[in-house]
Amino acid sequence: MSDSQQSITVLEELFRKLETATSETREGISSELSSFLNGNIIEHDVPEVFFDEFQKAIQSKQKALNTLGAVAYIANETNLSPSVEPYIVATVPSVCSKAGSKDNDVQLAATKALKAIASAVNPVAVKALLPHLIHSLKLATSGKRRLLFSK
Repeated sequence: MSDSQQSITVLEELFRKLETATSETREGISSELSSFLNGNIIEHDVPEVFFDEFQKAIQSKQKALNTLGAVAYIANETNLSPSVEPYIVATVPSVCSKAGSKDNDVQLAATKALKAIASAVNPVAVKALLPHLIHSLKLATSGKRRLLFSK
């Protein structure tokens, strides 16, 4: 099995664990996932399919809380890998949509994830991040959501 295939297998296993994580195990699995993604993955080996599934999980009502927690761990200010950064920035519209969730836990997790992403991206990536935030701000209907984006 090639290194790329082995990485995909490990990521799929970690993602399955994340999907079924409880509040007690969520942080540990998120930390494992973050360590793996921000580890020594070669830039062209970052599995796009994983991030496609990750995006879908953020949108899912059942999986959003766990996935948003993982986003906050992956977008760690001291540990965000340059090869993973574009994929995390691409999650911003989905994370922003969850920041307005009626579920308070999801809303808090989305807020934490957005703050982690904003703190972790390098200055060059801010050019990719700002259009997502501005678009989400334009779509925000409540003052509470607008206040979140201004932070």
